[in-house]
Amino acid sequence: MSCGAEVAKRRTDQASISGGIRAAINRRLSRPGVYDSPEASKSSELQLADCQRIIEELNTLVASFRDLLIHIGKGHDNPDVRDKMRGIRKNA
Repeated sequence: MSCGAEVAKRRTDQASISGGIRAAINRRLSRPGVYDSPEASKSSELQLADCQRIIEELNTLVASFRDLLIHIGKGHDNPDVRDKMRGIRKNA
């Protein structure tokens, strides 16, 4: 098989895969499901709020860790700063 033929085959394979994925997504979105009920929407709102809370906590821990990391090797570096870093790293 020539190089051009291989490239053409690869492109058609990729197009059929992405077309299949798009078709599956469209089929799933067009079907009414369990997620359309009011109870499910409340549940999904609670899950979304929980995810947002977790992301906010993680961002806070990363920011604290970054602030402590800035002091490593400078005048503020001491064992206490390194212990705080270890604690934050374990909690995250």
